[in-house]
This record gives sequence, C-alpha cells and structure tokens, in this order.
Amino acid sequence: MKNKKTDIVFVEAQDYEGILEEPSLGLLSIATLLKKNKYNPVIVRIVKSNVERISRFLNDDVMAVGFGVMTIQVPSALEISKYIKKNYPKIKIIWGGIHPNLHPKQVLENENIDIVVFGDGEHTVLEIIERLKKNKSLKGVKGCGYKENEKIVFNEKREPTDISKLPEYDYSLIYDIEDYIKESSGKRYGYLHSFLPLQSSVGCPFNCSFCYNTRDRTRKSARKIKVMLDEIQELQRKYNVNHFKINDELFFANKERVKEFLEAKKKRKMKFCWEACFHVALLKNEYNYSDAFLSEIKKEGIVSTAVGVEAGSIAQLERYRKNITPEDVIKVAKRMERLKIITRYLFMIAPPHETHDDMIDTVKLIYDIKVFSPRYSVIVSPQIYKPYPGCDLYEEAIKLGFKPKEKLEDWSKINPTTGYTSYDDLPYVKDILPRIYSIMYYIKMVKFLFGYETLSKFGKNKKIRQFLTNKRTINITGSLIKKTVENGFIDFILKKIFNKSFILEK
Repeated sequence: MKNKKTDIVFVEAQDYEGILEEPSLGLLSIATLLKKNKYNPVIVRIVKSNVERISRFLNDDVMAVGFGVMTIQVPSALEISKYIKKNYPKIKIIWGGIHPNLHPKQVLENENIDIVVFGDGEHTVLEIIERLKKNKSLKGVKGCGYKENEKIVFNEKREPTDISKLPEYDYSLIYDIEDYIKESSGKRYGYLHSFLPLQSSVGCPFNCSFCYNTRDRTRKSARKIKVMLDEIQELQRKYNVNHFKINDELFFANKERVKEFLEAKKKRKMKFCWEACFHVALLKNEYNYSDAFLSEIKKEGIVSTAVGVEAGSIAQLERYRKNITPEDVIKVAKRMERLKIITRYLFMIAPPHETHDDMIDTVKLIYDIKVFSPRYSVIVSPQIYKPYPGCDLYEEAIKLGFKPKEKLEDWSKINPTTGYTSYDDLPYVKDILPRIYSIMYYIKMVKFLFGYETLSKFGKNKKIRQFLTNKRTINITGSLIKKTVENGFIDFILKKIFNKSFILEK
C-alpha cells in the first residue's frame, strides 16, 4: 500500500516491463535499516516508458530518491532522475550500486544526480538522510560524494558493513512484491516455482582476475543461520513462497556453515527449495564435498546450483586465476549428473589476450559437459567480458584499446548482448567479431542437440567428437547457423515456436 508519510523512495529502474525477475536486496537492506531508525521508505519499480508513475510516490515529505544502478540500468535510471529533477527540484537524487562504485566521479558530474554512494550503502544512506532531514552539510559522511557550492566533494571510504549486525529484511517495503513473486513463477531449470532472493553472506575467498569482488578483499561477513531461517519462515507464511535463491557470491565457501544450515533446517522440520552458487575447485573431488554430503544437501531441498567455469582453455583459465582445469570441470559435470543435481555452467568470451584457439577450447569443454551431463547441466550462454575498473584484466583491456565512457550519458546505449557497452569500445573484440558470433551460435546448437541422453551417447564417440569440435567444423557450422537464424522468415517461425528470437545482437 502507498504510504502517505513516505520520506525516501528507492527505485528499481528498468527499460521494459518484466526484465527484472527479482527485487534488489541492496536497496532492501538499506530501506530496512532506515525503517528501523523511524523513517518511512518504499521501494518501487519504475519502467522508463512510464516514468510518470514515480509521481505517485513523491510528495512534500520525500527528502530523497535513491537508485541502485547496475550498468545495464543506467539508461532508465538516468531518464527517471531527469524527470524527478525537472518536476521535483527540491528532492535529492542519490545513486549507489555497482555502476556508481565503478564510476563515482562520472556519475556525480551529471547535473541530474546530487549524491553518489560508494561501498556498502546501509549506514552511509542512513547518515545522509539524517543530515538532509536537519538540512545539514554531508561533510564527513563516509562513503559518499556530493555537490556543495557548485563543487564536487568526495568523503573518505567507509569500512565494509558487517551484515550480521543488520536487521532482518523487511520485504513489505517493496511496493510491488506480489508482482515480483508472480513474475518469477515459471519453469526454472526443470522445476516450477515462484521464488524470492536471500542474502546469507558477502565476499568470496577466490581471486579471479576479472571479478568485481577483488576490488575490496576486506568485504567479508555473514548473517546468522537462525536469522536466515527465521526470515525464510516469515516469507513462507506471509507470501506462500517456498523457493529461495541465495544470492551470495559463494554460499558453499564455508563448509561448516553449510552444515549448520542443513542441521538447523532439519531441526525445525522446514520444507523449502533453494539454490546457491558453488565453485569447481570445491566440487572437483570428494575432499571438500563428498557424494554423501552432496546427497544430503539435495535431500534438504537444493534444486540447482551454478559454477563459474569461464573458459575451456588452460591458458585462459590461468589468466583468470581460476585454479581449475577443463578436466576438473568434466569431473564436476559427471558427479552432478550422477547425483541428479541441476548445475548451471557460466562462461565468458573475448577478454583481453584470448585467442581463437582459446575460444575453440571453450566450445570443446561445453560440448563435453553436455555429452557427459545431458540431463542435469545447463549451459548459460557465454557473456562478453566486461572490463571492471580496479580488476587486473581492466588494465590489460586499456592497453589493447578499450576506451572507457567519458560521460554518464555515454552509457545510454547499452549493447543487449554484452550487457555493458558497445563493441566499438572493444577493438580487440571488434576485429574478431565474426568468429565470436560463429562460436556463440555453434554453442547454441550444442546446448540444444546434446541436452538429450540418446544424442549424448552418440556424441561420446571419439571420431564424432573430433569432427564436431574441429575448428573448421565449428566455424563453418556456426556461420551457417547464423545465416539461417538471421533469415527473417526463419526468425519468424522460431519466434512462433519458442516465443523468442535466437538472433544475437550485432
């Protein structure tokens, strides 16, 4: 319900209806802390094409509108910010989230944004709101930048938040929570459930060269298992949701904590489905997680997990600092198939220094995963590498010609395939783009064909594998698939059958 006393509005910005299947836990955490401190926040979802809807939540009591912005949300968040600034000039516009953390100065230079939050935002936003309420300067508020006397000021960084000291999430602060639940209902990796996200911990012990988390290795804390299960019980009671997506970077990093979670769940006799991320290094043998332990995890409701493989080339895996081999990945695929645990395998393509042969090795690994795990493997279409400031590979991308955007407005045209920027900014990608697209179309074929057990048995034949994973076969077949799929008539037919287009963004 709309709260007439709302004093801060948080916005989930999106370009189109139905593209965000889950609410932002970052905004929810901040809003919950504000409510505990006697403020009246609300989290709303606003679509760029219906920007005027934000007016329903704005009044004389509202001090600020806050945005949690991923890079792909920049176009919509900027459009909504412009609307608010034009029609409600007294309201302060605050941006936080991944993109402002990557580009805080660039964000704050925009005339439509008053304050930028970098680092964890809970206590920073609380202090900001307290200062705004008293009409005081933001001088000294750690973790934020602001404008004062037409000058941009950045305060010092705030220490990472210990999430175990934060209150339980209050999901009722999400204005359209029922819509999120309804939209999340669908066939996810072979099962049918509505779900809600949870946050159990932050931080990751691994040190991948491309990862955003390497920017701050001190950001590491966890919530108490009791609090987590209390929250799940409340969500089950209030929203009749029995599926939960644990959004930790790596929930299974702490084996003892996982044991505590399972034991506490059993002791309470709780029944719910859940999913969380693993790491190949933790699954490649039975030293960390035995088959018996994984079977126990499955018995206690896990319905899917995900592992970041990233590449099939040993050279590329070493550049990523993954500490795994392609053979390790195949061992994992075989184990998860045997244990009947649905596993999503995530890949990247076209980072600095990756060769065509490296990409072919990735195709070979994807082929082998599907052949050895036809029923319980889900290949997530490879993502084009995103250069994150502060990560080692970012500097390599700069050396190879990557040109960061100079102004916030320059991010207004996001490439749907990269989810980040235009290929024009990535010269080392642009030069081999035809090969990249051939490979990505070929992977689509492998995912489709070898998701069936009978075909997988056929694909294990050594000669057939050599032929189907040959560089020439991949390039020619991928090019033919590309031409076929991009034919207007074929695309029309595929849309009718599968209700989606298979054309990759050019």
